[in-house]
Amino acid sequence: MTNQEFISPKPHQISKVAVTIALLTVAAAVVFGIYGPKIADHLTHLGGVPLGDVIEAAQILRSKAILASMQKENDTELNADQHIVSRFLGRTCSAPYLSEIGYHLIKVSPASLPGAPFHSVELIYKNMEANGAHILVVYLLADDGQYVCFDPLGRTIPFMQDDSIIENISVSTDDESMVLIWSDGPVITLAYVDDQQEAEKIQAFIDVP
Repeated sequence: MTNQEFISPKPHQISKVAVTIALLTVAAAVVFGIYGPKIADHLTHLGGVPLGDVIEAAQILRSKAILASMQKENDTELNADQHIVSRFLGRTCSAPYLSEIGYHLIKVSPASLPGAPFHSVELIYKNMEANGAHILVVYLLADDGQYVCFDPLGRTIPFMQDDSIIENISVSTDDESMVLIWSDGPVITLAYVDDQQEAEKIQAFIDVP
């Protein structure tokens, strides 16, 4: 037997290992094709709920809330009972009291937002001192450490107690809309404002971190 004959495989011989690997690869491809999106969603959830998803979802609800509120007349200020908000959130919490800076609470209702679909609240305030009736919409979400944001390098970081950010949500050159977001630990608050001036006004009054 020559050396060449020793290292050459037999004609038409197929490795059982190669066949097994090929079959597993096909099976894995089929499984991922069927369950891939669910797996990806699960991994995203394990990594945390991006605040960007919350901002987008709440922005849609906000538009509907403003439209409905502008169509109503003679709104009366609510004396929101702490128990109402707490019941919706599943933890002790009160609606921000903003009457001293001109915002009067006119509606409290449950909301469904990413990360806290059954523990979110929509608060609608009306400022009658502004030109026309200005609507401020605020959302409260139960915070159990599930929310994340991203650093300048795109890395996921948890949104922690006493963190705060201001996100530009304008949709045109004339639009200066922003959302002010902060966490006090048990609850995350999103306040949708028309411009930087309004954001600073609310920040100063509520003592946002």
